[in-house]
Amino acid sequence: MSNNQQRLFFALWPDASTRARLAAIRDQRPLDAAARKTPDDDLHITLAFLGACSAQRRACAEQAAQQIHARPFTLSLEQLGYWSKPRILWFGAAQSPPELLDLVRQLQEALRACDFTPEARPYQAHVTLARDTGAAARDNSVDAVTWQVADFALVESRNNTGGARYQVLRRWPLQDTYSTGTSGSLPHSDHAPG
Repeated sequence: MSNNQQRLFFALWPDASTRARLAAIRDQRPLDAAARKTPDDDLHITLAFLGACSAQRRACAEQAAQQIHARPFTLSLEQLGYWSKPRILWFGAAQSPPELLDLVRQLQEALRACDFTPEARPYQAHVTLARDTGAAARDNSVDAVTWQVADFALVESRNNTGGARYQVLRRWPLQDTYSTGTSGSLPHSDHAPG
């Protein structure tokens, strides 16, 4: 990736209360010593991964996001899962609500103008709790987390010595009548929750 490109994705970004409940679910898991917990401020649900983007492609993606007309919705997360090949422990929705699937569909369609190719796999809403962990670390007993989703975000992934960290670049509200998204350059942990 060249210096003038950003690694970007669209995501659902939790408010402070939801983030704290997700972190508690993560911290209640008996993880092995090699596991890398997702930092509290980086817990999220990816909607569409764009990868390396030039300034022009980012502008296209932001224009695509402005075309979205989706309603706020309630998302219930109640299922722990484990993917063995990437060794990821995740927490997600047993069934995604229709409003979420509609949001993902609208994003994928709008992003086609930006040379975005959607994943072939069916969409599965999940929060990555930990990486590099074994299947034995999974404990299926967990309390559900209910998340009132009111917006979605464009996020940058930045690599550092401890691994990737994320910064929210812009948010768009979910509502019946659409208004423009808000911009910002502060790290996402400094943004007001929403």
